[in-house]
Amino acid sequence: MCVALAQAPFVKITSPKSGIVVRPGEILTVVVDATPGVFKGVIVTPFTAGGSVSGPPYRVLLEVPADIMPGVYPVGAIGVPPSGLKGKTDNDKDLVRDTIDLDVERSDSPKILTAELSNPYDRTVEGFHKVGETRWLSIIGVFADGTKVELRSSKLTSYTVRPNISGDSGRRGSRYCNRSRASKNHGEER
Repeated sequence: MCVALAQAPFVKITSPKSGIVVRPGEILTVVVDATPGVFKGVIVTPFTAGGSVSGPPYRVLLEVPADIMPGVYPVGAIGVPPSGLKGKTDNDKDLVRDTIDLDVERSDSPKILTAELSNPYDRTVEGFHKVGETRWLSIIGVFADGTKVELRSSKLTSYTVRPNISGDSGRRGSRYCNRSRASKNHGEER
């Protein structure tokens, strides 16, 4: 007696490779392989969500927004069953999908780096006022064309905060400072 084992359907992004560095405004061809005869097409998201019905392999043009902040962004491919997609696709456990990460980075290095501590609720740009208070550390790059870009999520920007505490214990309480350093690395540290 012979028993055939059915292969589970698959969707696989074969190009570009996960982690590739891309530029704002760049147009990529995303190539998606899938189980033949199982899907009527694929949808690729995010950015300019596109799809293809000619495949496998499926080819979808994906445009990285020109005004996107540097950082790592997931790109997903979803196999479209013959019955189509119904409703929201984010939580559908029956969908067959694959995801890669794109590292979006500018091609030029910033001329100036600044760091700013701010309150996530009222955007106050002062120091800490009480124990347990939360602040955001924004790393801003100023480029040759004058644009200011948040670089906190850029993989090419690294920063450290060192607990080098200097204090001022006056009558009004204590005040402490931490030192920080940020660098943008396109082959050289700044």
